[in-house]
Amino acid sequence: MENKRRFVILVLLLACTVCPFGALAQKIEGKITVPVPEKEDSTYIKSFRNHFTVYTFLSRKYTSIKQPGAPGVPAFRYLPNNTYSVGLGFAYRYYSLSLGIGLQSLNRDKDLRGETRLLDLQTNIYTRKWIVDLSAQFYKGYYLSNKGFVPQQENYWLAPDLRLRLLGGSAYYVLNHKNFSFRASNALNEWQQKTSGSLLLGLEAYMGIVKNEQGLVPRPLRNTYPQGAVNRVGFTQIGPGIGYSQLFVFRQHFFASLTGTLNPVFGFTQERSDLAKEKKVYLFSNYNLRATFGYFAPKWSGSLAWAHTNLFIKGSANNRPYQIQTGSIRLMIAYRFLPGNKTRQLFQLPDPYVEKVMPLQNN
Repeated sequence: MENKRRFVILVLLLACTVCPFGALAQKIEGKITVPVPEKEDSTYIKSFRNHFTVYTFLSRKYTSIKQPGAPGVPAFRYLPNNTYSVGLGFAYRYYSLSLGIGLQSLNRDKDLRGETRLLDLQTNIYTRKWIVDLSAQFYKGYYLSNKGFVPQQENYWLAPDLRLRLLGGSAYYVLNHKNFSFRASNALNEWQQKTSGSLLLGLEAYMGIVKNEQGLVPRPLRNTYPQGAVNRVGFTQIGPGIGYSQLFVFRQHFFASLTGTLNPVFGFTQERSDLAKEKKVYLFSNYNLRATFGYFAPKWSGSLAWAHTNLFIKGSANNRPYQIQTGSIRLMIAYRFLPGNKTRQLFQLPDPYVEKVMPLQNN
């Protein structure tokens, strides 16, 4: 009961943070950033704070569950049968909002891989000094990634009642925020004109539940795996993070960005079976990776981005950890333009030409 209360509280907090479209989130993504007084070195970063930026994207998210193996026994992974998303976004200064809709026509064969029902909410807050990512993920319905892995089963093993609930996020401080722009490669609303990078320091926290009343290990394999009797794993993790982000610029217009963070965590896990309940406290390390490649121009920009988070969850039944691997691949094209007089009056925006002579305060 206490775990359910904590989940409800965190979901409400995240829902308030994401966007007012959160109620539609089975096929809709929301993204919003907030305004903060910031300054940058104009020889390194060209800001488009006075421009409107509109963009379109095609993306695919994934959240897999990896079951640990044992000596002589291979690990295996459950995958969701989820879809690609296509959408549109809008950004002005430090505000941005994007909405994506799942493309059911690109969904993979439900007869072979089953059906996944999901609610996936995410918000990204990228300011000059901070990188904040928050998410709330709810999945039901997985399939085992290796075809024919289960004896006497030629096709994929389906787990329609396997559920995952994952809440959490990270916040990192950008030490070299005057010369390095994280959002140049990840939001395309700035232009990094010289190669630069920065050390990142922060904090990460996650909590989640993986459960299946039929068991987390397929029934024909239960006697093979130490955790064969477990049908529910609940966990909470928190710890500091350290990393580095580097953005390489080629011929001023082309770029490649690489980011990696390591997150040592203090964790608590509870495993349940029909006959017992086991608890474990542990120390372990998670990691995050990002890679982005793209093109900068005064009006047009584009990028192909990959992001991956790997969570390790230690249990009592098996010396090897469970893993939750979540991430996305996104293709994005953005166009920037200055708002006209009517648009500025409608939204009470400042005149960008006047601002060149008399800059706004706090910018």
